[in-house]
Amino acid sequence: MNLSLGRNLARIFLYLIAIEINAVICDQTALKFINNFDKIFGIGQKLSKEYVMPYFRKLSTSIELSDRCRKTLNSMLEHPEQEWSSLMINSNGRLINSGFLSGTITDYGDFDQCIAIDHRDISGTRIHGQYCLMSLRLPIASSDVEIDFNGTRYENSWASKRFDKIRHRFFHRIVSALCFPSQCRSDEIQSLARKVFETFDLVVDLEACQTKQTEVNWNFAQILSISILTVCMLTVIIGTCYANCFKTSNTYANMFATSFDLIANTQTLLSIKEPQSNELASIHGIRFLLIMWVITCHTTNFAPLGLYDQPMIAARFADRIDIVREFWTQFVISALKNQSIFLKSVPYWKYVLLRWLRFAPPLLGMFCFQFLWPSIRSGPLMHWDYIRYGHQPCYQSWWANFLFLSNWLPLTKQCGSHTWFLSADFQINLIAYFFILAYIKDFRKGFILNLIALIISMIAPSLINWYYGIPLVHILEPDIQKLNHSFNMIEFNTYNHFAAYLAGFLVAASLTRTSYRNHFTEKTRTFCWWIAIVLILILPFSTYPFIQMEKIPSSFLSLIYTGIKRGLWIVAISWIIYGTCSGCDESLITKFLSAKIFQPFSRLTFSIYLTQSLVVWFFAYQSRQLHTISHFDTIFRIGGVTLYSILLAYSLYILFEAPAVNLSYVLLIYFAWNLAFFLYSFDFVPKKYLGTKNRAILITGCDSGFGLGVAEALYARGFYIFATCLDTESLGAKKLKNLNDERILITQLNVTDDASVKKAKKEVEDYLVRHKDVSLWALVNNAGVMSLCEIEFGNLDHIYKQIEINCMGLIRTTRSFLPLIRHNHFGRGRIINIASQAGRFAMPGFSAYCFSKAMVISFNDCLRREMHKWNIEVVSIEPHLYRTNLVNLQRLQKEFDLFWNETDESIQNDYGRSYYEGFQRTMIYSLETARKDIERVINAIKEAVILSKVQPYYRIANKHELIRLWFWEMIAPIWLIDLLMRKLLTDCNGTPAMLTNRVKSKSN
Repeated sequence: MNLSLGRNLARIFLYLIAIEINAVICDQTALKFINNFDKIFGIGQKLSKEYVMPYFRKLSTSIELSDRCRKTLNSMLEHPEQEWSSLMINSNGRLINSGFLSGTITDYGDFDQCIAIDHRDISGTRIHGQYCLMSLRLPIASSDVEIDFNGTRYENSWASKRFDKIRHRFFHRIVSALCFPSQCRSDEIQSLARKVFETFDLVVDLEACQTKQTEVNWNFAQILSISILTVCMLTVIIGTCYANCFKTSNTYANMFATSFDLIANTQTLLSIKEPQSNELASIHGIRFLLIMWVITCHTTNFAPLGLYDQPMIAARFADRIDIVREFWTQFVISALKNQSIFLKSVPYWKYVLLRWLRFAPPLLGMFCFQFLWPSIRSGPLMHWDYIRYGHQPCYQSWWANFLFLSNWLPLTKQCGSHTWFLSADFQINLIAYFFILAYIKDFRKGFILNLIALIISMIAPSLINWYYGIPLVHILEPDIQKLNHSFNMIEFNTYNHFAAYLAGFLVAASLTRTSYRNHFTEKTRTFCWWIAIVLILILPFSTYPFIQMEKIPSSFLSLIYTGIKRGLWIVAISWIIYGTCSGCDESLITKFLSAKIFQPFSRLTFSIYLTQSLVVWFFAYQSRQLHTISHFDTIFRIGGVTLYSILLAYSLYILFEAPAVNLSYVLLIYFAWNLAFFLYSFDFVPKKYLGTKNRAILITGCDSGFGLGVAEALYARGFYIFATCLDTESLGAKKLKNLNDERILITQLNVTDDASVKKAKKEVEDYLVRHKDVSLWALVNNAGVMSLCEIEFGNLDHIYKQIEINCMGLIRTTRSFLPLIRHNHFGRGRIINIASQAGRFAMPGFSAYCFSKAMVISFNDCLRREMHKWNIEVVSIEPHLYRTNLVNLQRLQKEFDLFWNETDESIQNDYGRSYYEGFQRTMIYSLETARKDIERVINAIKEAVILSKVQPYYRIANKHELIRLWFWEMIAPIWLIDLLMRKLLTDCNGTPAMLTNRVKSKSN
């Protein structure tokens, strides 16, 4: 106690110093200040020498102190006139604070002043301020039983009533700040404190110590959080720049970048639109008011009660407000929107999946903020020993949040306890599917089932909690374990909220029936509005009678009371939503809730909900002073939390929520389709084949290459083969004739000649007449040609030729044989057109071949959609470059010279002979990369004929090439593809003569 006396005396002379400073300012008399200053410090030194130091020496002899600690404390107490000593003494808190009898039992001292102390003594030793919090509590177990003062001298006295109320309502310890030199260890400071209070029957603990030099040790979760936030911010920056610099690009890369576009997402957030349906116009206003109520309740309830200067008033307010009612309102809204969307034919499985994709990324962002804000260690409570209660579960139970099961964990093991709502909502969505099915099958029966389930879901939670002895009303009591268990049972468990969700279904069902909307008269609607408003205003504070009694007298009474209250709240909020969304109400409330200004805030409510608790806790833990209980200060605290929550929510929306929502629509179906395609093409999925009996296949271009190989493969499979050849004396034709089988018909066909096509068709028809059981099942258009040159080389004949054979010949043949396929015996048919990957990637030098094959691909798409009504499937085969007669280097090299010689002389002069020779070398090198294993293409064509189910197109390439091609087509921007094509197929040709001469003339 002498040590406390010394500190109080030190405060006295520091106060006198302040008075003298004022005198100097007023009187401008420096001499007077100096004299009084010397007197004051003389008094301080005398007090320290006569009282404090003897007590400290006596105290320190009975405990073990390090030499560094003992020496520094001696210096501080012997010389209180030193600046660092005075500041350190002045930074300590008081044990008996103002308002102690009203429950103000915390004093944080001056945290910043203590932490800022940095002194170097004569010996060169650095002395830093070390801020610690000391707690004192009675050595008795927590209990909600009142102290019995009967028979004592305090019976019926003011002290018995006041102290028992404080003890019962707040079983908190007295907390006071200590500021000690950093040379003293925490165990040494605790030993000193316990020695000082050893005459009292108190438990003294040193809870946490921190200095300015305390190192922040980054753990894996924090490093990962920084990495995730960095990647997200860079993605947003890059996406914004890309989306606004390449607006005309229509690739998946641009769609991906636009998903992260800061400008576009902000415009979407702030946009105000006309509602698509008047039914849900008021939802935005209701959402905004609900999130404001959540912020209000969390701001006043989430902070530790010891932070308030009048914690008894704060506790009563926390008890009276039943915040869970707000979440019942949100459950009603969620059910209303879900059923409204589903009844408009949106697949429910897709909605649930998209809901997970929407919930998970913002939740990940919240986790990043949750892991990082404790590293900002600036505040009396900003110490791991305090914040670990809310953060340690994040390292252990994070998985439960992302599986949306966290609401079933005990409160002490939940990370971000406010996220219980996400888990409950997600679980209810899965179960609610069966009720929606009932509505779809039979609306009336679904409505009855919904009503019965609603009644059961209102009664069941009360019975369950009554069975377990849970009071259903929150009373802040000393037994923390019991309090946490009641939170889980009353608020977090999913079964408590089915009633609100099912009520939302009833509202949605009523809104879908026009006759239901006009069911109420004007007087009835007015009466319902007044009842709903009264209930909404009184029910959040309806626990007041129990609070007055300090504890629940009967679990059964609590069951009846809270069960009725639950039902009344759901009825009231359901009417408000129904009344404002029905379109038949033009009241002021409806107009207010339907105001368009609420739309941006409504879109941000999810992110605000995730971030507002972080802001509340951060504000609480960094507080230097106790919070004042007054309407004025509370409003300003709520306003500050709201502002910071909106700013933090905006960053969460931009970095996580908006990109996740955008990407879920862009990538979900696309990646699902590509996954199926890759699994299918990699033979991971079992394939079903058609029978071959009486099925005939017509194949063009069987002289060699793909056509000959396909004809042989399908003949071996058991099909009838109609092999058409340009020359019936070619090697391919002779090879097929040598099979000497009536299942093979060989006919001459020139796809560029109408007469030849008609003749071939006549031969096929005659064959089918002779073999009446046989029908034409499929047509394989394989004939093609390739010539290489730049667009300006040669005349137009080589371009016409490639278009005529590759595209027009294919169209001519298809048109001729389509009737035979349509009238076959199988009720379905198939057309397989051999295109090329060159039709999707325009390559310099391959120009005419590329756009002729692009025409084939476009023709395939049109034909496939037109033939769907006839059950005729159209397949596009798109191989890479393979070594067939198309890649005949001897023929192609002759064509190079022919095309160059046909080129106008002026164009030859512009390009120059050197460029032409470079072009030849590039083309020959490209052709030499052609693959030799044409069996891959043959097998692909064969499967396109014989598989029961086929894809619209097949790309024949290696697996890594498929991925590369997918990247080029779907992800890579146009400018990147252009750059690659130029580097690979143009720049290596050399510089045209005209450009070379231009450079030389400029240099001269």
